[in-house]
Amino acid sequence: MIVYIYLILLLLVLLSVLSGINLCLRCPKRIRILSFTILILLFLRYVSLFIMYINNNIGYMYIMKSIYFVYLACIPISGIIILYILSRKDNIKFLHITIGSFTFLIMYFLLFSKVSVSIGIIKDAALGYSMNLQNNFLYIGIVYFALNIVLLMFYIDIINSSNTNRTGIILAVCSSLSTVTSVILPYIGIEIMPQYLWGEFMWIITLNYCLSKVKKK
Repeated sequence: MIVYIYLILLLLVLLSVLSGINLCLRCPKRIRILSFTILILLFLRYVSLFIMYINNNIGYMYIMKSIYFVYLACIPISGIIILYILSRKDNIKFLHITIGSFTFLIMYFLLFSKVSVSIGIIKDAALGYSMNLQNNFLYIGIVYFALNIVLLMFYIDIINSSNTNRTGIILAVCSSLSTVTSVILPYIGIEIMPQYLWGEFMWIITLNYCLSKVKKK
């Protein structure tokens, strides 16, 4: 049963990313470039998850580690794009967000060129392989957790603003909470799936919603 849930969720995430790519291509150029980059990287991540599911040879899986964990960089950047769209603050230059985001991505890839990972079969062997950070890099998960908490605080702060899209804010809050929960579960020993994708799925749905509103404007 878990296998089918995981595969359905993986398929839904892939379709949502493709939908987002289509939406961002119709957005203003300043938002399009960063959103497109993030969605392409996430698309490659979910392809790598599918490979980890169907492949039995772990010999070359290690080269996918930067893409496998790219959500650690892409989800916070997606959260910032969402915050920019929802807050509607004209005094914030999206160019600065773009420069900061690409700098963050470069730092991520430089870091993960040195990170050690372990590959193993998930408890339910039918789910294929999973990739985990070694103990000395567990702080990366803690940083990811903290970034989602910070985003959650920003969303709560603007939820009562008169010009805020309430639906978008609710989606963003749910995305943050879902991701925080998915980060906590492995630390308390609950590992049912190779990756808990519902948080990422929520973020992509929220980003798609916000991109659709930019398109309409």
